[in-house]
Amino acid sequence: EGWSGDGRRLRVWLWRGEEQDGPNPYAGMLAWSDYVVVTADSVSMASEAAAAGKLVYVASAEECTGRLEAFHSSLLASGRARDWAEVA
Repeated sequence: EGWSGDGRRLRVWLWRGEEQDGPNPYAGMLAWSDYVVVTADSVSMASEAAAAGKLVYVASAEECTGRLEAFHSSLLASGRARDWAEVA
């Protein structure tokens, strides 16, 4: 657990690899999540979360150029994603 800049409590879990934490829990976590925060360089995670019907928050989207910029711009414009900078 941690705290946001405005004092809200955040629950964060980090998977450190199969040797330390067992099988990758990504599919299960995606299924149980209400929303997913992804870095802008991860088209796969953003696509999978959006396809699963989850709200996607994209961190650092403003730093993208070229095809990454086009991808995230369309995801944001469609309403399937929001800019994490507006929330954090």
